[in-house]
Amino acid sequence: MNNCPYCGQEMEEGRLMASPKSYFLPLGEEKPMSPFILKGTRAISLAPPLLSSINQANPAFVCRSCKTLIMPFPET
Repeated sequence: MNNCPYCGQEMEEGRLMASPKSYFLPLGEEKPMSPFILKGTRAISLAPPLLSSINQANPAFVCRSCKTLIMPFPET
């Protein structure tokens, strides 16, 4: 996925991290020492209930321009 389907800007590939605090971690970024200290990183903090039932690291794409997050999910 290269461009945002909403605004057309380039999307950034990364992972959604879900334990113990939910956040988006761009590819190439080192995982922070603590998920509670994201300042100074390019990670984006997410609401805790958003990811409570998914794996710890899930592929995802983020558009920083229009604040859109896209995450594919498996069929159940």
